[in-house]
Amino acid sequence: MKYRFKEDEIYQMLDFAKEYHLEPTKGPQRRTVGGSGGFGDELDRFLIKNLTEIGACRIIESYSDNKVLSPDLKIYTNRTVAEKKDADITNVYDKNKMEDREPNFKIEIKKTSAKDHWFHAREEQIHDDLKNNVRGYMVHVSLEFNDDKNKKQRDITGSVLKKIIKSNRFHLNEFSDIEDLEANIEFAYSYSDLKEHGFYFPSGLIMPRSDFREMRHGPFRSNGEPSSQYEHVSDFNGKEILKMKTEKNTIGDHDISLFNRWVVEGNFSIYKKNNGNEFIYAKEETIMENKNLGRYLLEKNKTYKFHLINSLPRRSGEPLKGNDEYSFSRQKLKNLQNDKDDFSVESVCKEIAIGI
Repeated sequence: MKYRFKEDEIYQMLDFAKEYHLEPTKGPQRRTVGGSGGFGDELDRFLIKNLTEIGACRIIESYSDNKVLSPDLKIYTNRTVAEKKDADITNVYDKNKMEDREPNFKIEIKKTSAKDHWFHAREEQIHDDLKNNVRGYMVHVSLEFNDDKNKKQRDITGSVLKKIIKSNRFHLNEFSDIEDLEANIEFAYSYSDLKEHGFYFPSGLIMPRSDFREMRHGPFRSNGEPSSQYEHVSDFNGKEILKMKTEKNTIGDHDISLFNRWVVEGNFSIYKKNNGNEFIYAKEETIMENKNLGRYLLEKNKTYKFHLINSLPRRSGEPLKGNDEYSFSRQKLKNLQNDKDDFSVESVCKEIAIGI
């Protein structure tokens, strides 16, 4: 289910950003070296954050007949914020009793996009809840415009300003209409499912991409002749256990034991290029699976990357993850949604809506 925002919700988000900026204890947050963010940065940040939370509330509450869910849209002083440990949904209005109450458990709402390879919760954040069997959920929401505009025109802040600016001298007609912005819950799961079906992902490791892209040009040319770009390594037919390596430009040696063991079943071949990176060519439909990264279906006569690529942006040296977390890869979550009915977004949202 997707949700499109109402006009009063847009203005509510604008009011929040304004009041936040004018709160005397709020200083500008540093955005770049030698600079700091002002109202424009706060407007951009809070429009995205608050619309994500509002969208999740509206979608989840649609699975209940008698509840209205709300995020916390109050402005607090910095001192109060430091003392608060509230979740992202902080109020439940019971239509039958016509009264407000606190939620029965914690919901954390995170914005996501197709570029995100990993979904996780920090160990320190959920350790006590897991230890004490306290109920809690993670909800990942995308915000996408359903129109034919290009990437730069699909800007949330630009679309909001387009709606509210009334001037004969200046317009923002090139931007998307805010009415075309859709919130969609892509993934939702409980803390207990994260621990049971995900894995403990410690700090100090690379974070591999969770996709293994199809190559435009494989080991064979269009006329069937071998390509000089690829060197044949070995052929397999059946079920094999293979070790995947990191891409050759990875800096240093790193522990990849969570991701390098793969069960591959089918009729396939391994090739490598001159730079040493390996690729897998599926002679017939082939399945490859790593218990943490997930299960992948490789189509017949297609070639895919068969090496681990660090998803963290490189600045100097090889970037490593900085937190201890319980994690799902995007592909593993897709597998669970396909394999288990109780992992579907609809099932988890119903579970939250009934229990919250």
